[in-house]
Amino acid sequence: MTETTGGSKRAARHATWMRNSAMFYLGQRAASEAHFRQVMLRKAARRIGEELDEAEIACLLDETVAYCRANGFLNDDDYAEARSAAGARRGLSRRRVGMMLDAKGIDREQIGRALEDFDDLAAAVRLTKKRRIGAWRRDDGQPGEVDTQREIAILARAGFPFEIAGKAVRMSLEEAEEVLFGPAEG
Repeated sequence: MTETTGGSKRAARHATWMRNSAMFYLGQRAASEAHFRQVMLRKAARRIGEELDEAEIACLLDETVAYCRANGFLNDDDYAEARSAAGARRGLSRRRVGMMLDAKGIDREQIGRALEDFDDLAAAVRLTKKRRIGAWRRDDGQPGEVDTQREIAILARAGFPFEIAGKAVRMSLEEAEEVLFGPAEG
């Protein structure tokens, strides 16, 4: 066996490992391309960093990313849409979801497209329900101005604009349910 044959077998083995590792990772969780690259570079440095130099690892990673993108395993647009929808369901503000996507390496244009239909008011109402404030307040009495200001501050710290926070806190239960579930039938 010559040195080149042994080297090509080793390169093929590393490429197979990288692809299998990528499939396992992406099978467990969705990832943006930038975040996926960071994770795979760390894994490759631990696993094959002594056998290959950085340029060879980068080349293997580029091939793996191209394979994953071509087969639909990596798609930043789909990832941004899914994270945006999940953030809205959790009661996160548009601003906070945008910052989370930015931290994952999604470019600003894709973030803008993902947040195009984001309803900040509905997300704020979801957070009031989750935190049991506003229309879902535990006590039956009328809130004082201090309570209202405290609840608006909770929403403002969560990243909601002041106007939306005030509107969400001051809604009646019927209005809040209409925002979340649509108009009542009948």
